[in-house]
Amino acid sequence: MSRIDLDKIYKSGQTFLWDRIIKSDLTTEYLIRSGDGWALIQQSGSTYGVIENHSSQDWPEYFDDMTDYDQLAEQYKLNAGRGGIIRAAVEAGDGLRILRQTLWDAAVQFTLSQNNNIPRIKKCVDALAVRYNGTIMVEHQRFAGCLPTAAQIAKGGPGGLEGLGLGYRAAYLYNLARNWPLISKNLEKEDSYSNHFRTLCSVYGIGPKVANCICLFGLHDTEAVPVDTWIAKITERALGGVFPSDVPEPGVLQQYLFYAVTNCPEILEWYLGEVPKKKNIIHK
Repeated sequence: MSRIDLDKIYKSGQTFLWDRIIKSDLTTEYLIRSGDGWALIQQSGSTYGVIENHSSQDWPEYFDDMTDYDQLAEQYKLNAGRGGIIRAAVEAGDGLRILRQTLWDAAVQFTLSQNNNIPRIKKCVDALAVRYNGTIMVEHQRFAGCLPTAAQIAKGGPGGLEGLGLGYRAAYLYNLARNWPLISKNLEKEDSYSNHFRTLCSVYGIGPKVANCICLFGLHDTEAVPVDTWIAKITERALGGVFPSDVPEPGVLQQYLFYAVTNCPEILEWYLGEVPKKKNIIHK
């Protein structure tokens, strides 16, 4: 099994359903919510250990243990001649995975991600969870519970989303929930990234970037390459204007690159010519 680094995944912007808990003995655990359950997961050498489980989630599947990320990383390095940033990003991101989140969890999170920064996305996701499903008590601290189901949101009506700071995204989320039985049925019967992308783009409030995020993080369509402002800058400034989509599973390469420029100041400065600032990372 390939090495995994929970801290890098936590910082990678692909999920907002994790909370990092620093215990009194200074060890770190992650409260991870998936579907209608949760678990406490801890780094254990180059892998992970499930400390406490309150979920029917298959964690090896969730963490995509079956994919050889080491082999993918080596293949990406062979393409480093197109831009040194590729090798730097792959080395910096050693231990990243593309999580196999539930489709609904991914759809909710990235519908709320539009033109939003990471702390605010997290705040919106947690506020939604608390309103419908309360909190979880761990290590004498309260954390947001699991996300509501589509049926819960639909039953609550538009008023159920008021006061959560969702802004115009509330209308998108309510529409998604109300039509989720049909949307999910259409996605499940389709067997290709292109069909998934087309179906998602037909949903009110979902554009190409969000559709690609849902494809990559909710359907594990690793052909999908979400293009936010960071990937656009990388492509223009460090890759000669063309993202290398002919590599295997380009969505995984995208994740290495996104992680590198948002978490490694030296890579941001050297390859993109930007001096790191203390600012929120924007998903748009």
